[in-house]
Amino acid sequence: MLTIRQEVVRAWYKAMPGQWPESLLRQPAFVEMSRLPAEFAADFEGLLASVALLQQEFTRDAKGHLALMQALGQSSFIHLSRLLVAHEPVSALRPERSEDLRIFLSFCDLVEAHFRDHLTLTEYAGRLSVTEARLNDICRRMAERPSKEVVHERLLQEARRLLRYSAVPITEICYQLGFADPAYFSRFFTKRTGVPPSQFRREGQG
Repeated sequence: MLTIRQEVVRAWYKAMPGQWPESLLRQPAFVEMSRLPAEFAADFEGLLASVALLQQEFTRDAKGHLALMQALGQSSFIHLSRLLVAHEPVSALRPERSEDLRIFLSFCDLVEAHFRDHLTLTEYAGRLSVTEARLNDICRRMAERPSKEVVHERLLQEARRLLRYSAVPITEICYQLGFADPAYFSRFFTKRTGVPPSQFRREGQG
C-alpha cells in the first residue's frame, strides 16, 4: 500500500492543475489492475519501480536524501494519477466549480499553517473572504465532510504521527497541538479513534 499525506497531494495537484481527478483530494485511491487498458502498463511498472526506490532510499542518510525522496514521491504520484485517469477521466471544471476548488485548496493551506492555533471557522472563513456557511458547503462537496472535520482530521493526523513515531510525552503532545487541557485532548482523540492516546501508543509499539 502506498500512502501519501494529503497536503503533499494537494501541493502536487496545485502545481499541475486540471490534470488529475478531483477524487484524489478527498478519498483514498484504489486502482483495479485487471481493468487497466494495455497502454497504461508502463505507468504501472513505473509506479512499482518508483515505490521500490522510495523504500530503498527511506533507510539511507546519503547526500541529497530528501531531494531524492521528494522526486521519487512525485514520480509515484504522477504514475498513480495516470492510472486513476484510466478509471476516472478528468473533465473540465465549470467556472464556479473551479472557484470552489481554489477556495478549498486555500482553506487546506490555512489549516496546515494554523491547525495548532485552533482558529474558529469564522476566522478561517474571514481570511478566505467567504461566509462560514459557504466554506462549510464547499468542504462538504470537495472533501465530503464539514469544514470543522477537515480541521479536526488534521489535528488527529498530527496526534497519531507524534504518538506513533516519537517519544514525546502525551501531555507535551497535547500542548504542542494547542490543547490547554490534557483531559480534553484525551477525549478528543478517543472520540475519533475509539482508543485513548496511551493505548494507541502502546499498540504501535507492540
